[in-house]
Amino acid sequence: MTPVNFAKRIVMRFMAHVRVAVWLWSARARQAFSRRKWRRSSVPAMSPSDRQIAADLADHGIHVTTLDQLAMPDTDRLRAQANDCVRQLAHADPGVAEGENDSIFFVLADPRKLVAERTTLLLWGLQDRILNIVEAYLGQPAHCLGIFARRDLADGTERGTRRWHIDINDVRYLKIIVYLNDVSADGGPFQYLPDTVSRALLRAGRSKSLDDVRIATLGKTDMESCEGPAGTVIFVDTARLYHRGRRPEHERFTLFFSYASRHPSRPDLCAAVHFRSGFAHLTAPLTQRQRDSLDWPR
Repeated sequence: MTPVNFAKRIVMRFMAHVRVAVWLWSARARQAFSRRKWRRSSVPAMSPSDRQIAADLADHGIHVTTLDQLAMPDTDRLRAQANDCVRQLAHADPGVAEGENDSIFFVLADPRKLVAERTTLLLWGLQDRILNIVEAYLGQPAHCLGIFARRDLADGTERGTRRWHIDINDVRYLKIIVYLNDVSADGGPFQYLPDTVSRALLRAGRSKSLDDVRIATLGKTDMESCEGPAGTVIFVDTARLYHRGRRPEHERFTLFFSYASRHPSRPDLCAAVHFRSGFAHLTAPLTQRQRDSLDWPR
């Protein structure tokens, strides 16, 4: 072996070790180790139906059910407060766009009023059964970024979250979406690309959003649409599956709960959507677990 070839081999081996070291210190690897350590001692006890939700999330990144099937405590109060929220959002002024690219296509409920006046909505997403499912999938203690009540306008635009995209807030980023009105094919259903399709697209070159060229290569069978009556509940990892809210032809009303790990890979993005302005107005008594899940890491 010539000295040149020997030097090349040494460099190649060194670079291989460097790549392994970078991977080991990456957020994805740190969370993988954290999940394994947590699961050995802290896997929550769950009912068979709740374990099935966590299993579907692990296998497919999504599980669709209903409030009635979940049969969580305070479901009736959740529905009552959600209906009040729908009535308030329906009369809210969406505001005026400042420019061609600033189209306002949805309205959010005031986070302070949402927490102060409709506490049941937030507490529904903080009960032990929900946190057990979330943490069983995340593989580590969860941080609840907040709850958002949203009215999507039938304004004919297709931008923002109405375009195919993937969230990059964390390695695993779980959302629970609750339909507050019946959502048909033209009502702006949540749509996603199955795990195998999303993985193939990510392997081809990870991108936060899909351009029109890539979208044109997808067949109709590659897309799944979550249509359903009011009370439909969608558990989905939006950092794993490409997804969008289809452009609605009539208004859609939803609740969004968002969960990440307590040490997310992109704390800046998680902080940007954190519900701290609403949490400050929360006066209901909380368990230590609930307080920990709301406390933003410092």
